[in-house]
Amino acid sequence: MTTPKYNLTELRNLQEDDELDLSASAIQDFPKAITQLTRLTKLDLSSNRIAFLPELFCTMDKLIRLDLGNNQLHHLPDGIGLMKSLQHLNLYNNKLEDLPLSFGNLKSLKWLDLKKNPINMYVLTYRVRTPSQMSLATTTVSNHHLIDFSGSQLFSSILGVQDEDLSENMILFEGG
Repeated sequence: MTTPKYNLTELRNLQEDDELDLSASAIQDFPKAITQLTRLTKLDLSSNRIAFLPELFCTMDKLIRLDLGNNQLHHLPDGIGLMKSLQHLNLYNNKLEDLPLSFGNLKSLKWLDLKKNPINMYVLTYRVRTPSQMSLATTTVSNHHLIDFSGSQLFSSILGVQDEDLSENMILFEGG
């Protein structure tokens, strides 16, 4: 099966108001024409085979909701922190091991799903920053490995998260 190529006209025809749903479309390469849809606030690219997002992707600064779950992403673009409006980010079931330094600049982010990624949580704490810098209300980070932290309220203390799910992890909690 070949990956579909979308031009700007086709994408505009698929766009509904400020939303675009290309989920389960067998996409392997990010359709760069998406970045020309300037009114887009909700983008669903879940359940594809996308392994790489170009830096150009980060110019989509009006996106509020982004679903990249069930893809093959190994890395996020370094400029992801430029997406200042992003509030909801689904990265479920990718191959992410780390997050770029600019991830901590996503100050509007309220919902984050990192389940089923081989992410190194020790490194993650240095990427996500402090509660005053981000306003996450919910994050889900289960099925991770290489986790070694003291304390049982990992994201509550690091991020100020109100609701956390650390299920299906191999976590070593030392001390209290």
